[in-house]
Amino acid sequence: WPPIPYSYDRSSRPRIARPHTVSDRVNHLRDKPASDFFSSLLILSMVAALQAPVILMSQNRQASRDRLAAALDYEINLKAEVEIMALHDKLDRLRTDRIEAMIGAQTVQIAAMDTDLRALLADRSGSRGDDAVRRTETGR
Repeated sequence: WPPIPYSYDRSSRPRIARPHTVSDRVNHLRDKPASDFFSSLLILSMVAALQAPVILMSQNRQASRDRLAAALDYEINLKAEVEIMALHDKLDRLRTDRIEAMIGAQTVQIAAMDTDLRALLADRSGSRGDDAVRRTETGR
């Protein structure tokens, strides 16, 4: 913005004379020579030309950092997947061992129950056999 002109009132203190409308500001800008606008445009374009390579280099560096971070993330995920697979295998082995132990215990229990049942049936069949002999002897 252009400098704001000062005016003096009766007390000799500087008072800022401010334009009251936007059109006053625009008219004030029209009074400036065109060379000032061209020089400011030239300065801005030179600054942009100097900033462009710096911005591109920083973007390239950021892209390389992102690629490195992605590669590290991939390696970490791969290691985690291998660890998870190892844990699954370990759990499967533990389950298999537990099931085999349960089957072994059930086999022992079934064998013991079979022995007890055979002994019980043998006792009953022996006593029935005696009853059957007595019935035939008595004629019933």
